[in-house]
Amino acid sequence: MKTFRLIGMALLAVVMCVNFTSCSDDEEDDGSYKLAGTTWTQDGDDDVFSFLNGGEVVTYENYTDYKNGEKAYHMKWSVKGDVLTLTYDGYFENGTVTPEKQESDYWQITSFNKDKMVLKLIDSDDEYAEIGETWIFDRLK
Repeated sequence: MKTFRLIGMALLAVVMCVNFTSCSDDEEDDGSYKLAGTTWTQDGDDDVFSFLNGGEVVTYENYTDYKNGEKAYHMKWSVKGDVLTLTYDGYFENGTVTPEKQESDYWQITSFNKDKMVLKLIDSDDEYAEIGETWIFDRLK
């Protein structure tokens, strides 16, 4: 009888250990948004944003300019938690960046997956920015 109790207790301990072990949640937001090396089109304006490795963004006025390599603006990007910071620092002229006064926009990432990104403006250095404005992006393949 003591042997059965010992085996029963051992089995119960094993079952309890297995129950406390779990896999990670695929839907869990760990703050790691995969932007580096991706290119997105903005719904409405048709702007194209290329997020480069090293925290740089190159924008294009439209898809045709993107295909022709006609760059428009240069920015820096970073993500902390669910906030994407875009810091405008110049525009392209004859293939090189002409520096301008830096202004940052702070966007809450409200939705993000491999095909679509939705951003909501939560703060800006630009006095004319529309706080609460939403941008929707589709990823270019």
